[in-house]
Amino acid sequence: MKSIYLLTVFIYIFISETTAQYFNGYTYNNNGGSIYKADSVGNIIWSKSFGSISPSSSGPTWVHETVSDGRFVYTLLLDGNIYWPTPGASYYQAIIVLDTGGTYISTKYHQFNPANSYNVFSIHPSVVSGAFFADDYSPGFSHQLTIYKVNNTGAITNGYFFASGQVVDLSSFISLHDSTYLAGIFSADGSGGIGSRFIKLDESGSPIWNKTYYTTTPGYEFLSIQSMTQDSSGYIYLLCGYQTASLEGICGIKIDLNGTPILGNIYEGFPWPHRKDHQLSYRNNQLIDLYNDSIEIVFDTLFMNSCLNPLPMNLVSYNSLQPTQNIISSSSHQTQIFDNPITLNPSTTNLINYCTTLNMEEQISNPIDLYIFPNPTSDYFSLVLSETIGNKIENVEIKDAIGKKVLETGIKGNQNIDVSTLKKGIYILSVVTTRSKIVKRIIIN
Repeated sequence: MKSIYLLTVFIYIFISETTAQYFNGYTYNNNGGSIYKADSVGNIIWSKSFGSISPSSSGPTWVHETVSDGRFVYTLLLDGNIYWPTPGASYYQAIIVLDTGGTYISTKYHQFNPANSYNVFSIHPSVVSGAFFADDYSPGFSHQLTIYKVNNTGAITNGYFFASGQVVDLSSFISLHDSTYLAGIFSADGSGGIGSRFIKLDESGSPIWNKTYYTTTPGYEFLSIQSMTQDSSGYIYLLCGYQTASLEGICGIKIDLNGTPILGNIYEGFPWPHRKDHQLSYRNNQLIDLYNDSIEIVFDTLFMNSCLNPLPMNLVSYNSLQPTQNIISSSSHQTQIFDNPITLNPSTTNLINYCTTLNMEEQISNPIDLYIFPNPTSDYFSLVLSETIGNKIENVEIKDAIGKKVLETGIKGNQNIDVSTLKKGIYILSVVTTRSKIVKRIIIN
């Protein structure tokens, strides 16, 4: 069995992602240095750009994210040299508040002077009033993550330091049906330890519980939170990247409102995910994992899927790092707001059902059969045609589950095909012969 070599050194540069937020049929989002509101068909209602966010701002202003609580629009910005940090440099972070008609309300900014670097992650609307945002303060080699609550003027009213490590990230943040919130935080230290912790917050931003989950399997085990959602009964579902010394994949964990684990399943064969590779949602009594923005993987509420074989997780939990309150004062600034007309280029994506695609790919375009052995395999496999008179294999192509070509070769006779460099998973094997094309599945374990 192949081993997975776990990284023990992380080089991390956070690049902000633009994530659209939808509220009552309207979209609030960023486009370059501008923010906008659009209707349900993509027509721009208003778009704005900003002047300085503090009296001392000197560097470029980076617009990170824009959200709305239905009454106000909150934009998270950062002014400073974030990609090439300068020791002792000043960073100015701000929240600019508009009403939903695009009228300017206020700017609240905060100055940070870390020894190394400073960054912000994302902003999320409150279901009552205001918003939450997270930042990354680096006094040295380590990074510290704090989640703040701001009111409807953008001023910080509460904050708690939750995590530290060589890498930290607020990977997921959702509102729950009981008017509380769940934050999923990823962190990694320099010794190769990778984990996630989950914090339930009340409306004020104070922690209710703080959990970390792992299995009873001995040895290294890395969990990377990707996305979270909640069903109509109140149960919470966590989708994570999962890795040990011998396997790699994703895992689904179901918990109750108190953070008590109910069940968990591991699915091998998926590569270690990058940020936002998986986006989990709940609809029609099903869990939908949007994988790589193009493939839908459907689970039931037991985190079971019809074409994936689960490995059950024997889950336990413990209370992780005790959070420390971290409140900073907010300063006011009058920011200039400019109308900045923009044009959107609408794009559409045809989503693929993961299981349907695999079943379709299994069809054979010719009655001639093809034997693959061994299958599953971890190193090599061979191909044999059921009918060889006037027929021979000419070309072999292997694609991963999302259609990316990972191997192509011409073979002669019963030559072995080396797949030892491929990661575990389900692959699509296309074999061109003299008289046909045959498509089958092969499993790398």
